[in-house]
Amino acid sequence: MNNIMNPEISVIIPIYNTEKYLPQCIESVLVQSYNNFELILVNDGSTDNSGRICDNYAKKDERIKVFHKKNGGVTSARAFGVEKAKGEYINFVDSDDTIPEHSLLSLIKIAQKNALDIITANYIKINGSKVKYKINFDNHLSIFKQSEYMKALAQVRIMNAPWAKLFKKELFDNYTFNLNREIVAFEDLIMNIRLALRANAIGYVNTSVYNYHKRENSASNTNKINLEYYKKITALIVQSFYHYKRSDILVEILPYFNLTQIKFLILDKVSFNYNDIWLQNNILNIKNLNLSKKEKLILLAAKNKVTRFSYLFFLKLYSIILKYYRK
Repeated sequence: MNNIMNPEISVIIPIYNTEKYLPQCIESVLVQSYNNFELILVNDGSTDNSGRICDNYAKKDERIKVFHKKNGGVTSARAFGVEKAKGEYINFVDSDDTIPEHSLLSLIKIAQKNALDIITANYIKINGSKVKYKINFDNHLSIFKQSEYMKALAQVRIMNAPWAKLFKKELFDNYTFNLNREIVAFEDLIMNIRLALRANAIGYVNTSVYNYHKRENSASNTNKINLEYYKKITALIVQSFYHYKRSDILVEILPYFNLTQIKFLILDKVSFNYNDIWLQNNILNIKNLNLSKKEKLILLAAKNKVTRFSYLFFLKLYSIILKYYRK
């Protein structure tokens, strides 16, 4: 039941073949210090023991609701969960991750105090039993205009993941998850853009509300990504702004998305022709930005294979050095 002081949160976990990690994930939600929540477990056609684990937990805790559906991918599972949700706010958790004890309390307190439609926060990256990145969490709160938040998403200053966020449920509509199943990467970015385009107040707080567990056998979709795929993502981004009649923001923000896409093209080692019209149009959009030296290097890397190789080499070298000093 919702109330003004302690509104209900619907925590949605899409699940597919994660029996090894699922109990730890569910337990981390059940021990939350904020207890006005429902836990929605969406078993997306798992072929392992995940469905049975969900059912067993539902027998022990009335806050848990379990739904079994035909496999349709993580986007369809999240959409299904939102459709079944009764809470005023939506929170997503991946089934192989966990959340700290005060995660929901931290998010709802800030959302309520500042009348935010979306509040996003930081996370800890864990590799096995070891915290991989140690970040200085200063609890600083930033309030964004729509365009500022879009720019932060485009530049990946705010992560594009669905988790470590709290969304007002009223932001979700029939278009939020309207994506073909072939969209297997950047689908979270599209969702975040569409929700932000319906939001009036958005905040970011530098505190950890999520434990992202790096798994050695995590599925990767990068083998399905090529230049044509990036073109589809650009089209979906543009369509999203026009759907919500916010082309005014698109003109300002699109160059930042273009720059990030070119960077990912290089990092993902996607084969492309510099003379491709789509790529040339992106570069023309970017040239009007006040680029940093690092961003100028990305454009050079797009133009020249030798520069591209050097860019990737020094990034790898920097990563190795950083990993050594963090030990």
